[in-house]
Amino acid sequence: MELEVRKPSLREVRNARHILKNVGPVLESLEEIYARETVLMANWPKKVEAPMQALRIGDVGIVTFPGEAFVELGLEIKKRSPFPATFCIDLSNDYLGYIPTVTAHAQGGYETWRARSSFLERTAAPILVSAALDLLKDCS
Repeated sequence: MELEVRKPSLREVRNARHILKNVGPVLESLEEIYARETVLMANWPKKVEAPMQALRIGDVGIVTFPGEAFVELGLEIKKRSPFPATFCIDLSNDYLGYIPTVTAHAQGGYETWRARSSFLERTAAPILVSAALDLLKDCS
């Protein structure tokens, strides 16, 4: 499936370049680090492929995430899975950074700050949970 990327605006890129203008080779503050991330992400694609898969071994369902999913995603999948035992495997088949919940995006925190380590659209978590459940149902 494809997911959108949270790209910086032209204004954010301009501000980031201004911050980095007089910075040396070593970035020393969070402001400088995230300015670099903003400039780098300006050239990223608008969408990325998010590979997911599920499989069944007897009464056990296994589903994968292409990044670091927040625990709430796995708990929801386990609760709604058609299998009595379900395992959620992170960092499988790709690395698309942190996958925070929509609530986590609203609350903030470093896992939600736009960077190469957290760039998926804010609604990626429910999209991926829905896809995981569909894949598990197909295996049941």
